[in-house]
Amino acid sequence: MYTGMPQHPLALHMRSNVGCFYIYTRYVGQGKGVNMTQEAKEMENGERLAKLEQQTDNIERIVTELNDNIKSFTAIYVPRTEIQLMLDARDKQISDLDKKLESKADSDEVKRIVKEDDNRKNNAPAWAAVMISAVVFLYTVLTALI
Repeated sequence: MYTGMPQHPLALHMRSNVGCFYIYTRYVGQGKGVNMTQEAKEMENGERLAKLEQQTDNIERIVTELNDNIKSFTAIYVPRTEIQLMLDARDKQISDLDKKLESKADSDEVKRIVKEDDNRKNNAPAWAAVMISAVVFLYTVLTALI
């Protein structure tokens, strides 16, 4: 397997998955066959590792910022189900108002009802007089028979 790093017979190459980056680490055996170039390569690999760690830290920071943005976005907007419930309630209120308007009388019917009420009020004294005269008539008839 090619790891992109120079091969050394005493080196054991391991690949560990961190985030979305592959960090290559190399463990060298007890100092056998280690020369100056290998130490320089080790330092170069350490620098690469430091850069990768910095990049993973940056990515973690960006991911947390994105999560915060998503949370604030969902906090601002009402979920679809709540909007549907609100619209259903408004539709019900509108239909109830329509039913009430249909059951209400139009202006001609209101005029007719007012006129009938006025006629009853105007005819009340006449009806009272008729009732009194009927009672007096029955009283005279009953007293004449007895």
